[in-house]
Amino acid sequence: MKDFGILFKTLRKKAALTQKELADKLGIDSTNISKWEREKSLPDVSILPQIASVLNVSCEDLLHPTETLQKMTEALDDNATLECNDTDDDLCNDPESEFNSAPTTITQKRKLFTPKRIILACMLIVVLAISVCAYVYTHVEFTFVEARTNVETQYGPAYELVYYHKTKYPTHVFIEHASNLQEAWQNGNYTESTENVLIISYYLSKDNINDWDKTYFQMCHFLENSQ
Repeated sequence: MKDFGILFKTLRKKAALTQKELADKLGIDSTNISKWEREKSLPDVSILPQIASVLNVSCEDLLHPTETLQKMTEALDDNATLECNDTDDDLCNDPESEFNSAPTTITQKRKLFTPKRIILACMLIVVLAISVCAYVYTHVEFTFVEARTNVETQYGPAYELVYYHKTKYPTHVFIEHASNLQEAWQNGNYTESTENVLIISYYLSKDNINDWDKTYFQMCHFLENSQ
């Protein structure tokens, strides 16, 4: 009978009885209680009325354990637990027991993943993701390494600004940074150059700044005011 063992143990706990105490009330050996709770065997139908009386339920409840558990779960408080706390409880000491391997309570199992909690968890994940992205994007850090002149390119001599960065930022971050540098250059905030092109190169490692093949991102700007 599916779930009978869980129901039987739940009712015993609710009645605040140890396996031995319940066995004494039923006039049977305590090993039978352990077997019933582990569903190694089931009680005889003739003893069901006595069990129902001691555990304060009906025989109908015992004969339909799944439905009875569902009704009990709905009535239990969120903090109700079904802990193994009997020192003489064979079930708790049984390594094969589902209670020993999965101590989560029935109430917690059924109420852990409610729609409301799932929605709140998803909202929390979204907020955290946005916060992380916002932090990364607002803490963009580029380290200027050097400026190189007369760099030969297919467009003629170029002036190259080399930057180092530790983080792999999205493309638009590099474009924005490079565009600001170009604008500053065009506004005369940098020394005037005779090169035709301004190249802005970004590298993830300072060891690779002399290897164009290892450039992480690069932008070229034709200089409007080249001499």
